[in-house]
Amino acid sequence: MERKDKKKKLSHRIKRWRMRLPLGWRIVGVVLMLMGVLLLAEAVWLVVGRVSWHVERNKGYRDFDMGNGCAYWRSNAYGIGGWIRDNESDKRYVRGVDWVSGSRYDSLWVVASGGRRSFFNTAQRQLIAPMQYKHAWEFSEGVAAVVDSTDRLRFIDRQARPAFEACFTYNVAVEPYVFRNGLCSVADTSKLVGLIDHQGAWVVPPQYIDIDFTNGYWLLQSADTMMSVLDSTGAVVVSDVPGLEVRFADSGDRFEVWHPTRPGRLYDMTGKLITDRTYYHVSVLTYREADYNRAEENIEGVFDYSTSYSRHGLVDAKGNVLTDAIYYALSALDAHTIRARISFESGDDDEVLLNTKGQVIGHAQ
Repeated sequence: MERKDKKKKLSHRIKRWRMRLPLGWRIVGVVLMLMGVLLLAEAVWLVVGRVSWHVERNKGYRDFDMGNGCAYWRSNAYGIGGWIRDNESDKRYVRGVDWVSGSRYDSLWVVASGGRRSFFNTAQRQLIAPMQYKHAWEFSEGVAAVVDSTDRLRFIDRQARPAFEACFTYNVAVEPYVFRNGLCSVADTSKLVGLIDHQGAWVVPPQYIDIDFTNGYWLLQSADTMMSVLDSTGAVVVSDVPGLEVRFADSGDRFEVWHPTRPGRLYDMTGKLITDRTYYHVSVLTYREADYNRAEENIEGVFDYSTSYSRHGLVDAKGNVLTDAIYYALSALDAHTIRARISFESGDDDEVLLNTKGQVIGHAQ
C-alpha cells in the first residue's frame, strides 16, 4: 500500500507540474513525443525491412521454368549464384548456378557455375558430367558440343559419352556449335572452317575463314573476298562469288551478294543469276555554273552509285561500271570534272579529279 501511495503522489506531482507549464512548452512536449514515436516506427521499419531483405535474398526469385517440374532461381541481390530447384517445393538440386541455357522442349540444359559447364537433366533431376567442361552448347539433333580441359572441341551424346572420336579446334568466331539439318560448322587446327556431319566427317573441307547460317542457308566466306552459298543440306547454290555479305529479300525468292567496292549480284533461290549489277543507291551528279543565279545542272550520262558499305563509284546510263566504288564521296565541279575523296589504310585522305569516263586527271587543290 505504501508503494502505491508513493506512485500516486508522484503521478499527481507530475500532473501539477505539467499544468503549471506554459502552453508553448506543452506544445513542444507533444511535438517531441510525436517525433519520438515516428523515430521508433522508422527504426522498426528499417529492422523489419532489413530482415525481409535477407530472407528474400536467401529465398531468391524464380527466373524461368525449365520444364519437368524444375525451375531456375537466382538471387535478388546480384542475379548470380542461383540454384535449380523443384518448381513447387523448396528442394534444391544444384546450388551456386550462375546461369542456365536450354529449352523446355529438351530435358537437358547447359549449367554454368564458377567458370565451368555441365548439363542438368530435368527429367532425372541430376547433373550429367558435373562441371567438367570449359564451354558447352545446347543439345541439337541428339548431340552437344563441349570444350574439355585440353581445349579440344568434341561432341557428346545425351549420356555424356563421345558421339564420335573426331576432335576439333575451339574457335570463338564459329559459335554456336550446333547441328542444323545434319551439319555443323567447326574449325581445324589452322582455324579454317568447314562443315561436318554426325560422324564427324568433313562434308565441306575447312577452307573458309567464316561460316554463318541464315534463313536456312549456309554462308561461307573465303579469305580472298569470295562467298559461297549452300542450302541447309550442304548442296551448292552459288560458289565463289565476289563479296563479303549476303542479304535475303523479305519476299524469300531472291538474295544479293554484296561486295565492298563493286556492284552487287542478284540471284534467285536456286542460284540462277538475275543480274550482276545491282546497286545500293544511284544518284545524279549536279554542279552549278559560275553564275550562282542559275539552277543546278546534271552531268549527262554519268551517275554516282554506292554499295552497302557506303563506298562510291561511277556508272554510265547503260549500267556499265566506269570505276569501282573506292571513293568515300563524289561531287561534280563542272560538266566534265568530278571531285573524288579517297581514304587510305593509313588513315590519310586525298582528293583526286576524275573525268566523265572515271579516269584520274589530277589532284584537287
